[in-house]
Amino acid sequence: MEGLVEHPLQGRARAEARAPSPPIILYCKVRVTLPSRAKTEEQIAAEEAWNETEKVWLVHRDGFSLASQLKSEELSLPEGKVRVKLDHDGAILDVDEDDVEKANAPSCDRLEDLASLVYLNESSVLHTLRQRCGASLLHTYAGPSLLVLGPRGAPAVYSEKVMHMFKGCRREDMAPHIYAVAQTAYRAMLMSRQDQSIILLGSSGSGKTTSCQHLVQYLATIAGVSGNKVFSEK
Repeated sequence: MEGLVEHPLQGRARAEARAPSPPIILYCKVRVTLPSRAKTEEQIAAEEAWNETEKVWLVHRDGFSLASQLKSEELSLPEGKVRVKLDHDGAILDVDEDDVEKANAPSCDRLEDLASLVYLNESSVLHTLRQRCGASLLHTYAGPSLLVLGPRGAPAVYSEKVMHMFKGCRREDMAPHIYAVAQTAYRAMLMSRQDQSIILLGSSGSGKTTSCQHLVQYLATIAGVSGNKVFSEK
């Protein structure tokens, strides 16, 4: 079917042949609650209009597609069925209600933290990651964790200039980045005078070693060197 969005987690053989390396997940033991950001009146109005149309994701064997769920009280459908209208071609389909997931408003397309999604489901998470990756935003928070897509690419994202942008910052002031995780752990170590841990999770070839190198490079740079001695930030 034309216009369908490929679902990276479906079709294992197809995914292995075409999909990029899976993301790595960094978990920092420091837990911080990010402050909520106030929405403008225009954003609130746009979200209300979006919610009135009951936008959903239709999950199918080839991925997931954006659709509008039609009012059930106006229809005569078997139990467990819903009727949707696909956005890309206007086709109207009767599908199982288990194959439908709520879609978030466009304002959520590039959220920095997946935990902030209004509707937290697989299709919405993958859509957000896809939108961020398409905009060269390779790092995304998932609560206290960080998802990194393609850590081997985009060398400019890991330049020394970018590194110094995170120096001395608190997590709530930093965009998602592997340097933000390193800075959060480093700051917590200085404040508490206790050891911190950063755990890298991911399948073979996902970029754990590369990410570890970025972490060590950041910490070594921020700690600084004077002569032959390493000193820590005060």
